[in-house]
This record gives sequence, C-alpha cells and structure tokens, in this order.
Amino acid sequence: MPRSLRSVVVVIALLGAFSPALAQPPDRPTVPSRVVSPRPIAPRVTLPRPRGQARLVAKLVDPKTSKEVRVTFAADRNVDARALELLAAAATLVERKMPDKEFDAWRRNVGDGTLAWEITATIAPTPGVDTTGLAIRQPPEFEQLRPGVFRASPELVASLALNRRWKVPPRDLGPVVHALHSGPPVTITGILECGSSDRPDAGATGPTGAPVTFRPIRDVTLTIDGVGATWTASGFTVTGPIPAGNVLATIGYRGTAAVGGVGGSMVVVDDIGFPRSDKVDATIALSGAAGTATIRVTSIDCETWRLGHAALTDYLTIVGAAPPSGGLAIRRQSAVQSSPGITPSAYAHYDTIVLPTDWMKSYSVAAGELSRRQTVFHEFGHTVAHVADGDFTHWNGDLFRFAYARMHSGCETFNRGFAWNEGWAGYWAAERAGDTPRACPDKPGAATTNPWTDWTENLVAARLVALANAIPGASTPALRATRMQSVLRSSPGMIHTLREFEQRYCTMFAAGNPQCTNATTPARPAPSACPPGYADDGLTCRLPNILAKPSQGRGVGTPPVGCGPGMDLVAGLCYARCQGGFTGVGPVCWQNCPSGFRDDGAYCAKPAAYGRGGGYAWQFGDAPFNLDGARDRCNRDNASGCEQWGLLWYPKCRANFHAVGCCVCSPDCPAGMPDIGVSCQKQTSTRAPAVPTQCASGQEYDAGLCYTTCPTGMSGVGPVCWGQCPAGYADHGATCYRDPHIVVKV
Repeated sequence: MPRSLRSVVVVIALLGAFSPALAQPPDRPTVPSRVVSPRPIAPRVTLPRPRGQARLVAKLVDPKTSKEVRVTFAADRNVDARALELLAAAATLVERKMPDKEFDAWRRNVGDGTLAWEITATIAPTPGVDTTGLAIRQPPEFEQLRPGVFRASPELVASLALNRRWKVPPRDLGPVVHALHSGPPVTITGILECGSSDRPDAGATGPTGAPVTFRPIRDVTLTIDGVGATWTASGFTVTGPIPAGNVLATIGYRGTAAVGGVGGSMVVVDDIGFPRSDKVDATIALSGAAGTATIRVTSIDCETWRLGHAALTDYLTIVGAAPPSGGLAIRRQSAVQSSPGITPSAYAHYDTIVLPTDWMKSYSVAAGELSRRQTVFHEFGHTVAHVADGDFTHWNGDLFRFAYARMHSGCETFNRGFAWNEGWAGYWAAERAGDTPRACPDKPGAATTNPWTDWTENLVAARLVALANAIPGASTPALRATRMQSVLRSSPGMIHTLREFEQRYCTMFAAGNPQCTNATTPARPAPSACPPGYADDGLTCRLPNILAKPSQGRGVGTPPVGCGPGMDLVAGLCYARCQGGFTGVGPVCWQNCPSGFRDDGAYCAKPAAYGRGGGYAWQFGDAPFNLDGARDRCNRDNASGCEQWGLLWYPKCRANFHAVGCCVCSPDCPAGMPDIGVSCQKQTSTRAPAVPTQCASGQEYDAGLCYTTCPTGMSGVGPVCWGQCPAGYADHGATCYRDPHIVVKV
C-alpha cells in the first residue's frame, strides 16, 4: 500500500477509536454533542464537468454482417467528457460467447457499489443484425462492471486530471477474436519477455530498425483474459476458461520477488502512486486442457521492472533476507525529461528509486543495457543504506545536513557525508553490477593513501572495494557484498562518513585483516579536518578563492631587427616585397628596365634607333600612277618585307622596333610602359611602411619590442612571464579567481 494511503487508514482508525460516542460506557447518560464523522482523505481532482448528462452516438461494426450498429454512450455529469469520447472511439462490437445463464448472472452484478465515473452503453436495434448476441468490448482504460456499464480506471482518471488538453489518442485495437467467454478450464504455461534496445542511444524501443533484445521477466501481476497467473521457476501458470488464439494480457508492475523462500515486494509506479501497467495480445496455443504462450511486451516500464527485479533478487540471493526496506519501489515520472547538468537523471528518495520519463535513453548512450543495469543497482544501493541507517525522518535530516540533492560527477570535492552516501552506492554497483569506480585525474593515487578520499565519492567507492576485498574468508563478490552490507544493517544511525564505516568495519572484521590495526582502529590514518589546500574555518573548510598568479621577469625589451616573411627592410622600415619585375625604393615599387635599356630613374632610355633608307620611288617604265613596281623592287631587296609610307615603299623595321615617320625605326617599349619617344616611362605601385617585428632567435615580439622567450607553461606580457591559473580558477590578470568553495565539516 502506498505510504500516503497507509497514513489515511491510520488517521481514520484513530479518529474512530477516539470518537466520543464509542468511548462512553453504555450505562452512562449521554450528553448531546455534535460529532463530525471522519471522512477518508484523498486528493481532490477538479475536472471539466459537462452540464447535465452527456451522450455520444458511435457507429460500430457488427463482426458477422459488417453492418453499422448505432451505440449510445451516456454518462452523468460527474464523468469527464473526454473519458466518454475515449470509450466511444475505442469500444468494439464482438460476438458474445457467454451462455445465457451466466450472462444473466453477470447482468445482475452490482459491482462494488462505486458509481463514480460510470458510462452506460445501449445498442440500438438494427435491421438484419441480431443485437442480442452482441457484446461491447472496452479498451484497456475501462472495466465493464456488468453488460453495457463501464467504469474508467484510476489511471485514466489521473491522466485526465494531469492533462486538461488530453485528446482521444489514435490506437490500433488489434484483432478481437473472442469476447466474454465461458468454457472448461485449461492450464496455460509460458514465459513473459520484455524487449528493449541495447544499441547505444536507441532508447526503449529505439529508432526504426534498432535491434530489440527480449529477456524474461517474472513476478509481475499478470492476468490473461481476466484470469490471474501464478509464477513458478520456469515461468507463469494460469488456469481458467481461456480460449485459443489472441486474448488480452494485462501486466501490472507490482508483485513479490522470492528466492529460496525469502521474498521482497516490488512495484513500479507513476507520479501519483498508481502501479504502472501494460496491455498486450497473448497468443494461446491449446492442446486439450493444456496450452502454452509466450507473451512479449516492449516498453520502458517492463525494462524498469526487469532491472529492478534483478537488483532485488540479487540481494535476496546473496543475503538470504529482504533488504532493509522490505523490497524495492521505483517511481518513473510521467513528464520529467532528463537534461544532463540541469535535472537529475536518476536518484533515490529514501526507499524509492526515482527515474525520469526518458531514463532508458539517458542510460543507453555509453553502454546500453549494462549502463542501465549499473544505474539501477547504484540507486538500489542507496535504498539499502538509507533505510538501514534509520527511518524516513532520520534520512530527511541527513538529506538537508549533507545536501544529498545536488548534481555531481564523481570527482568533485564535497562534504564527507555526501561523498560517503554516493560512494557506497558506487561500491554496490561495482560489486554487484560490474561497474568500476572512475579515477579522478586531478586527484591521482590509490584511494587507501589519497588525501582527497574522504571528500570524493569515486575515491570512497574505490576505498570500499579495497575494504571488501580484504575481509577474511570473503572469497567471492557475493560474500564480500553480504559482509559489507551487514556493517550497515548492524549500525543504524552510526555511519555517515567513510571513517565511521571503517571503524564499524574493523569492529566486525579486524581479525587477520590488514586494513585494521585492531578492533577499534582502521589501518588507514584518520583524515585531516579539511581537504588538502582548504582553510579550516571552524565549522567549515574553505578553499582560498584568490591566488597570486606565478610570474618572473625577462629583462628589458630591445627593438626588432628584421621584418617578417614577404617583407623587405629598407632604411629601417619594413615594406611588402614588390611583385616580380619591380624594384622597391622606399614606399614605391618601380618597374625594371628591359635588357639594353638605360635606367634613368623614372624612365628607361631606349637603345639607338636606325634609319631604313631613302625608300623606293616610281620610276620611268613603271605603270603610270602605280607604285607596284616600287613595291616589287623593295621586296626583292628586303626579305623581311616592305611597307608603304606616302609615295614611297620602305623596308619594315626589325623585330622589337617600330617605324617613326618615314625613315626611322625606334625600339619598342615593354608592354605596359608608355612610349615617350626616346624613353619608356616606368610603371609604379605604392606600399605602406611598417615597423620591424622580427626578433632574433630565442626572443619573441610583444608591443614593438623583443623579449626573451618565456619558459614552457608561461606566457609573456611585456617584461614579465606569467604562469597558468590552477584548474577551476579564472584568469584575472595578476591573480587567479574562483567562486568561494566551502565544505561543511561532518
């Protein structure tokens, strides 16, 4: 029974026991008094209420004739209209197979007297359809008290209360093979399997195509076609009038795990405390009065049950007794998504493991099923320690005293009570689920001698592993875990730090144990009052939050002596190197003169020009008014060809020369150089000056000067080399700063 409901029963019982009417002896005169009858205390749920009676008409299909049959669903004003919509949308007409005598007896059933949240369905007469042989099969969110009278399940009521915008979900009702059934009893045996994806980051069912592994689960509350099952070593057994084919199997995640006659209760609940459940089709194969079935379900809740059941039965097996809480409760929240660093992925609330909605995805990233298993074993270890230490009130005090409810990664420095609480759970997951306490790079060294051990959960876990391995006669992990948990169970209210555990451990296992000097003194020296480097402020330990940054001088700077790559040093300044074919003079790049040209600064003087003769003119004997004869004579004398200028023909200029007027051949200017007659004008481009920045070997440039290069791990600013701030500190120039870190002493 949930704790809240147990409290209600106790309150009601006490009120009744001390009622004045019951406390007076019968022979004593009564005194008129007004006594208010105690009422059960329950959470009030305010839901939308339709005015008057709500009705919905649905058209359902007759399974024999395929004709539509009108069915009216009616509900009183206390029923949420959304429940009415769900029933009307999801109900199915099936052929009734229950004998008339049994059907009439069921019709006279009055249920349990509870009238809340009831919906009545009426099948209308339909031509061509024998409606007397029809029954209505309800969806899983409802139960049918008697023919045509349905009641919403507590889970549906809670769901509607939590979500006012809830809509009728689309659903695949699956094949309906039979309805209300009566017949000779048969015995069905089989196994129930839970499917989950083991691929990293795949979640419970995984993305499309993700592989799903099915593993057996047991000890749940299992009903097949309304008949409850029992559990044996090989699986479930159910006996009742169950037909062959597909029937409805309901899996309630509440039950008792038993090993060797020792049992422990287990339940997986939602936020309100209702046990979670799944409904699936089970295929029954009958042979006479016996049958078999393998039922498979794929859900987050079945995997949660499987892993929790593994942790609980492991404890029952190795210890031979129920855990301190009597079993294991797991609450999987309905609308809390895991956000690393923002919301906790999993935690233990005294005797209950609390998981977020999507916990399957949170713990599939690194190692799939193994990661999930180790998480559940870790949190189960918390519940063992919490309840062994004391009652809920005691634990609640520890919760605030040691600040259990905080994000953590395993290597941070915190109070010894917190480190012990998490370290014990880490040890249990290591011993029973194959986890390994992670090393802390900033706190190297074995946990037995490490000065940080008592304040660091991963080191506490590693230290507990060493203690377990040293117990004389505990040669197996099962024996080691049994001995270790016995220290807790025999020491209620006494263990809140690693040192306190070591002392109780040596009281029980000192003989022949190298971890104990004697029955009262652990071999490991007692921890100091504060972690290394922390200042002792009396009730707290404080890590200094402002440190001087390491520094050293490196001499006076000197001017740079060179320019960087691609630069030319000219008259003490650095200029970008000129492009090919140009020469730099200060801020100007001047084009180079071609070979044979004289460099006159801004111009290139041409080589000497030459004449090309007097030309070839018209002669007597040539055709009148025609210079063809002159052209022919010129071409005959000059193999390079001729060209006409005025009334004369002249030999063409040599290569790289051009004609100037009739008779002179002048050298050509290079491409891009303007020709000004006797010279070619150079092309130019400008370049900006810069100060030299190149330092000599063994020096580095900083703010216009060269300084000796700083040692490795230091960086230079002017004449000073500065070191690095320690991890966790921010660089504030000459100092290193971090937020003040205060650890409460225990």
